[in-house]
Amino acid sequence: MTKIRDTEGRRQQVEQQKQNLEKKIFDSLQTDMEHEIQGVKKKYEEIFRVKKLELNDTFKERESSLEKELAKLHEQRERFEREKKELSESIEKQLIENMEIIETMSQHFDNIRKRFEILNVMSSSILASDNDWAAVQCIPDMCTAATNLMKDLKKDFPELTTLTDVTVNYKQYSFRNQVLQKYQDILKRT
Repeated sequence: MTKIRDTEGRRQQVEQQKQNLEKKIFDSLQTDMEHEIQGVKKKYEEIFRVKKLELNDTFKERESSLEKELAKLHEQRERFEREKKELSESIEKQLIENMEIIETMSQHFDNIRKRFEILNVMSSSILASDNDWAAVQCIPDMCTAATNLMKDLKKDFPELTTLTDVTVNYKQYSFRNQVLQKYQDILKRT
């Protein structure tokens, strides 16, 4: 019985040693696996960190490039707005100057038209006077007025040769040709 007990005790010891050995192997494997997992985890974290840095660098480069392009576009827009403003001001100034020139020319031609009308009225009254020599006293003044009018018209219309070349469109006189012929005769005499 002692032998059985000894064998039984040995078996329990062997069994205990076997369990201890299995536990050591399991613990060793578990520790090795944990080290490998930590190594893989560290590699993954390092790869992730490197990729993240690369992506951050790429993003910053693109962001910087976009900011530069955006700054260029803003600068261009401001330049275009300045040019537009300058051009608008220049056009407005030119428009005002042109309007002033047109107004001056309009006044000048209106003045010439009035002088021509006065000359027509004077010559009409002389033609209608029927030998009333009081009206004929105005002929020297008419000659002077016609000469001055012709000089002014020549400045604006150098191709104009005589007052008969002038036509007043807003009024047509039935005796226009007679009056103009009288002017020419008077101008030839003076």
